[in-house]
Amino acid sequence: MTSLYIAHTPYHVILASALASDRDESGGDQHLLGILDSDMEPLLESIRGARDNPFDEVRTLAGAATFASRIAHTSRLTQFRARYNCFVVRRYVADNRTNEVYSFNDQRPEDQAAFDAVTRDDSLREVRRVYVEDGTSAYTYMGREWSWFETVKMKLFYGRWRTQVEEHGSSRWVDEVYGSFPDHVRPDLRTRPVSALPREAVLSLGDRSWFRRYLEVCEVADRLDELDGVVFVALSEDVDFDGEYVETIETVIRRFADRGERIGVKYHPRESTEFLNLDGSSAVVLPRGIPAEVIFVANPDGIRFVLGNVSTSLLTARWLCEDVTVLSLARVFNSDFEHLLTVFESLGIRVTDTLSEVAAPPR
Repeated sequence: MTSLYIAHTPYHVILASALASDRDESGGDQHLLGILDSDMEPLLESIRGARDNPFDEVRTLAGAATFASRIAHTSRLTQFRARYNCFVVRRYVADNRTNEVYSFNDQRPEDQAAFDAVTRDDSLREVRRVYVEDGTSAYTYMGREWSWFETVKMKLFYGRWRTQVEEHGSSRWVDEVYGSFPDHVRPDLRTRPVSALPREAVLSLGDRSWFRRYLEVCEVADRLDELDGVVFVALSEDVDFDGEYVETIETVIRRFADRGERIGVKYHPRESTEFLNLDGSSAVVLPRGIPAEVIFVANPDGIRFVLGNVSTSLLTARWLCEDVTVLSLARVFNSDFEHLLTVFESLGIRVTDTLSEVAAPPR
């Protein structure tokens, strides 16, 4: 069988690499197609040049990150770029006789084009159309609604096959689902067969030469090994700078330092400024573009404390790290994801109601 993995973020690349590595012995070609919607080119380059690369080919197409201007990203140019990508994806599927497609975001036109292409090719046998979780969206309802006008416009622009999908993984093509916690994915996803993502295959990526090369490119190879905990900082546009958030996070980091522990500080990839005052602390500010999963794979036994809000990082910390306390600030900031918070608590992620609990980080 020939498999195609369509990745839009570094997180997708990590999971695709694990799935491909886990299937190395089953035979068949495996292809990775990176749509450059985020800063994942360094990760793809590290994989492409390695001898232990699990893919037969790594290819990229222009995405949102290709354009430096936010104006260009939000203009009609984005749609024309995506339509061209759909044409390339369809040709790629046909030329490689692809009969397995792994999508991490079936709302995207490129992923739908791949699904539709394998569906329409009557010469293919044993076609598999798989949705792989895109993080928290597999565990709660985001509910993007599309107007009748938007639906008609998209079909006219891309083709009749283009479908407006409200929830990730719910498109009509999806036959199977992969999730980190298969018993906890959304009920509508459980109407299809749901399999567990290969945790051991993800962790074993830490032994790959391309993984170590990527850490060196990001200049974090030695620093990640020394971390005791990680704080995932909220996006500044969501933070009340007159409130307690900034002061409490800075206090947490300093208390770690007072105990001789090392904490990594990870700002959001879209953050434009490092707004925490970390002078005098031993905190390590990690590159914004490095995915959280890489941090956990690099040091699964050493990281014992993870703090964040409602990000995928909290789920993957619980999934990959052996002995870790994971704490969410979601209720402090009245995040409207009660279903997700219920999932968090069922998985052992502590959801706090007050910042005072965070001010005394666990030992």
